[in-house]
Amino acid sequence: MWSRRQFLASSGALAAFRPALAAAAPRQLVLIVAYGGWDITYCFDPKLGVGELLGPEVDEDPTNPDDREAVEVVGGHPIMVNDSKRPAVRQFFEDWGAQTDVLNGVWVGAIGHETAMVRMLTGTPSDARPDMAVITGAEMGGSRPLGCVDLGARAFAGDMAATMGMVGGRSQLALLLEDAETYPAPAGADFQYPLHSSTRSEREQIEAFLNARAQREMAAIDGVSPRRDTLFSDLLESADRVTRFRGQSDDFSEFLQLGVPPRFDQSADLAAALLKNQVCQTVVMDSGLNWDSHFDNSAQHGHYDSLFHSLNRFMRLLEADGLLATTTIAVVSEMSRAPAPNVRGGKDHWPYTSAMVMGAGVQGGRTLGATDDKLIPVPVDLQSGEVWSGGNVLRPENFCAGLLESLGVDPGRWFPNDEVYRGFHT
Repeated sequence: MWSRRQFLASSGALAAFRPALAAAAPRQLVLIVAYGGWDITYCFDPKLGVGELLGPEVDEDPTNPDDREAVEVVGGHPIMVNDSKRPAVRQFFEDWGAQTDVLNGVWVGAIGHETAMVRMLTGTPSDARPDMAVITGAEMGGSRPLGCVDLGARAFAGDMAATMGMVGGRSQLALLLEDAETYPAPAGADFQYPLHSSTRSEREQIEAFLNARAQREMAAIDGVSPRRDTLFSDLLESADRVTRFRGQSDDFSEFLQLGVPPRFDQSADLAAALLKNQVCQTVVMDSGLNWDSHFDNSAQHGHYDSLFHSLNRFMRLLEADGLLATTTIAVVSEMSRAPAPNVRGGKDHWPYTSAMVMGAGVQGGRTLGATDDKLIPVPVDLQSGEVWSGGNVLRPENFCAGLLESLGVDPGRWFPNDEVYRGFHT
């Protein structure tokens, strides 16, 4: 099928559509989501012996002298450590703390998972707005087949869906890349997939039909409606991107296992391959862990240990592939847990959270912002990130604007009325 540019050039209507993608930028983004709400007192925002707050110390085994919580400065960051339950946390900050900034006291203003996640990733209350990774990919992706690739079904595409791709919860993207890939038939079925396979001649006829139809549609809508022009432009752009994406599939298809939900480490391998081979500019990943610990908050120990073990591995992988110097990694969760356990031994939702930013463009070695003795954010200077009584509470729109700016995207287009958070900028 013709590319979008070929169609537009052939019709002389190129100027009527959106401008070509911007030239490629060196900065890439990996956005990692810890969905469900992590307990920040277990790591980033230690509150040991602070007022009525109860953190991981409630889980200590009195018969095990090694199972003790402590607040230590590791890699420049005051964190809660327990080498018996969460050894990977210390290891990560020893190895990468100097390249990491922790941002405490982020006010999300919501306690529903999806509502809070929309705010944290887009900086707005609307799920119709694209998130940080999608915006960056669309604006800075240059000639790469895709701007953003979503590996964990957490991205918000907004009106930029034509610039991104999704792997799918069971790596369904493999079906697009390889015609021979098929799902197994249900157990006991007397058939196999695919139920029909088109011949080469049939595929050529379909392609010719789609080309002719697209040209007719192009002629019919040209100049009639800007909205229809944009939608058709997106359709053609998507088709063009699919072709170019498939053309580079040898660079990353080995990491897709059809029918199997990807684990974090598998997603990390795929993310590194996509960035290394310039298939996309940004990647969105999920931690693969259920952080929503209403019934057993002690699960946070294992989640933190698993997350930081995988983050350490991922950072080493990026470094080995020569990507760390040009890649920013942001790790966020849409909320935190309440200051004290509920009657079921879990913790309920709390509308404040922390975030980590690592790698390129990050000063590193600093924990910025804070919460008070009731786990409520205190004001900060949005330019420096330092606590300041005359400042403002850090909100998702400030954080998103700051991350976009650090990646070379003009935040004014997306957040014209919001102050840019520059605390972690180099």
